Amino acid sequence: MRILGIDSSTEITAIALLNEGRLEGDIRCSHTQKHSATIIPALIFLLRARELTLNDIDAIAISTGPGAYTGLRVGLATVLGLVVENNIALVTVNTLKAMAYLFAPNPFLIAPILDAREGQVASALFNCQDGLPQELLPAECRKLADFVKLIPVEKTIIFTGEAIHTYKDEITGLLGERARFASPNNIYPSAVSVAMIGTMKYECSDFTAPDSIEPVYMKKFKTR
Repeated sequence: MRILGIDSSTEITAIALLNEGRLEGDIRCSHTQKHSATIIPALIFLLRARELTLNDIDAIAISTGPGAYTGLRVGLATVLGLVVENNIALVTVNTLKAMAYLFAPNPFLIAPILDAREGQVASALFNCQDGLPQELLPAECRKLADFVKLIPVEKTIIFTGEAIHTYKDEITGLLGERARFASPNNIYPSAVSVAMIGTMKYECSDFTAPDSIEPVYMKKFKTR
């Protein structure tokens, strides 16, 4: 069972391939190139490197946000074309959940945050102690201080996501030693995590019909 994971919800294009849960390839393309110029070439490179074609792929797992409008739109349009044309199963994965899964299992709470502009972050809180992230606070766009107020007291939290570049000092001021931060190589959404969650959903036949996919664009996700 081969699952292809794709994430284009931020400035990074990420593609990963799993075979029976084992990693066969992982590509990340920098933000200096547009998603439209990187997804298909990266996919072709990955498949050729493994001497595979799309006929060897059982399902494609795609992150559906929250994320940037352009990246999600390009990624979803590309994947929809691939699954329809090649009759490949489709599974969808929440971007923040996939980010949290990078740290599982973990005794600390995981808080992925993405910069939603205008002083807000797309944020959620997960318990990853038993492996698969369990949502404690649902994904919403909020002021960082409002999000922090909702975090259970006396809990240590690992913050991840590119927004920690902007909000690290504020987080530390609000939470002190309770706040920990992901290393720079783990702050962006991971296609490996998308593929791993996608594998579990595939095994449960938790598929998404191509005509029912619902991306979460941050610009539509914001609250007043």
